[in-house]
Amino acid sequence: MTLQQVSERTGEGGHRIPTSTLVRIEQGRLDPGLKRLRKLLDVYKVPIQVVSDLLELEELAVDPPVGKDLEALYRDGIEHWRAGDIPQGLAHFLALKEATGEDSASRSHRHKALLGFAIAARSLGKFVLARQLLDELLCDHPERALLVRGLTLASSVWRGLGSIDVAMALVDRAAHLLDATSKPDTAWVLHQRAKLLFELGEVDKAEQALGLALDAYRESKDTYGETRGRILRILIVEAREGIERALDEAEKVHRLAETHGHQRLVISARLEQGRLLVKADRAEDGLKALANGLGQAVLLGDRSAEFLAHYHLWKAHEQLGQKQRARIALESAMHFVQGLDDSSTEADEIRRLMEG
Repeated sequence: MTLQQVSERTGEGGHRIPTSTLVRIEQGRLDPGLKRLRKLLDVYKVPIQVVSDLLELEELAVDPPVGKDLEALYRDGIEHWRAGDIPQGLAHFLALKEATGEDSASRSHRHKALLGFAIAARSLGKFVLARQLLDELLCDHPERALLVRGLTLASSVWRGLGSIDVAMALVDRAAHLLDATSKPDTAWVLHQRAKLLFELGEVDKAEQALGLALDAYRESKDTYGETRGRILRILIVEAREGIERALDEAEKVHRLAETHGHQRLVISARLEQGRLLVKADRAEDGLKALANGLGQAVLLGDRSAEFLAHYHLWKAHEQLGQKQRARIALESAMHFVQGLDDSSTEADEIRRLMEG
């Protein structure tokens, strides 16, 4: 739309925004204010939650890196993210998004920026923002490899938003388009399929898909992906062989994540240990693991992990009859869940308590 068309659209409900005012807003010379902002969001059909989430992620980012080409921005952004440096990872993705234009030469990098930023948003529990970014990517006809990755990530996002059927349809399409010679993409697709199969109760099929995904991660020397897959394996081992064997697996995953410096996955493994210990009626040991995971999540600024830590701390304190500490942990979980969009078991339970 031209600015003239936007101006006309804002006037449909009264109080039209003049074109001259839109020019100044576009150039950054005028703060639109809340009323104008809401009108513009309505015109462009952008949920206000998306803007809020985007601003939150921008605030988490540090100053943008300088002197890096587009490919380096994407590559280094992924590495910072995997190492748990959330501010640097976000800064790189934002810098890449800002540096790419509408020309065909930078089109692939623009798509990579959208994908990287969507990964970050999804990982931090901003599923609505992640979906918006992926809509932009998928509707712009990316090259086949990026299409496969976008569809696979969209599957994860739609599951997070509560629709496992849409999630399965998306990963099936990704599998259909997959270049079987690409081990990284093969691992991504099989890993996502394994997660959905496990949730559907098809443990045998999930274990088979995960085994193939782990093989592909190892062949492509992707220790981050392998460690993420091993976190899912903890749940499969728990379902098949019980809590004690799952605790053994969680300890192995924790060591693997620490060895390779994948700090966000160190936290995930530690929280799994805490969850399993509480479930095994070993709440005192569980508290130690959960407190450790919470401390690391706070240092990284990982609010999604902070929510999970507080949730399981609530369960641990309840098990020990520590009512005041349980209440504090529950109130903290209620605080953090307000910044998340996902439809996980833990988040849904806290939301029901808040509504009741």
